[in-house]
Amino acid sequence: SLVTRCAARQNTATRPTLNECVSSAHGQYVALLTAGDAYEPDRIELMTRMLSMSGSRWGFSGIRFMDVHGRRLRYGDNAAVDTLMRRLDEIHEERPATAALLQFNHALASGNLVCERRLWDELGGFREDCADPCWDFCVRASLAAAPAILFEPKYAHRIRDAETDSHVRMPPTAQ
Repeated sequence: SLVTRCAARQNTATRPTLNECVSSAHGQYVALLTAGDAYEPDRIELMTRMLSMSGSRWGFSGIRFMDVHGRRLRYGDNAAVDTLMRRLDEIHEERPATAALLQFNHALASGNLVCERRLWDELGGFREDCADPCWDFCVRASLAAAPAILFEPKYAHRIRDAETDSHVRMPPTAQ
């Protein structure tokens, strides 16, 4: 099978981590889908094709946001999400995507990442002892290869109330 399912449960002492889930998976690419979030039906196909054709080793897609009930959030629906959307739009500025990732996690969530399994293994996956393992992974992956970015919103990220503040924060050096 092309899909390995592993539930990384939160708030339990014995939960498998996302790294443990990936270690039990097989295949050329790693794509994580976190609880409550969703992919468009063609996302995996488009992302893996884009990685293969571009020669990049990792990447992410555009994002659309949902509230806790799964309703799509648009500009004006939620102030914190508006800030996130403006920050995500900054990746279109004239600078390399790698430089943009030093200032803000444009992938935004671990579920939006798709990367070669070899790259995941080379980098040791997520460092779970850091404040934002996804952002840390993106910065380390950028040192190995520039990301491939599918600008279409193929990843739907569910915003939980406590989460919006952590996504909007700036890195410590930029505050």
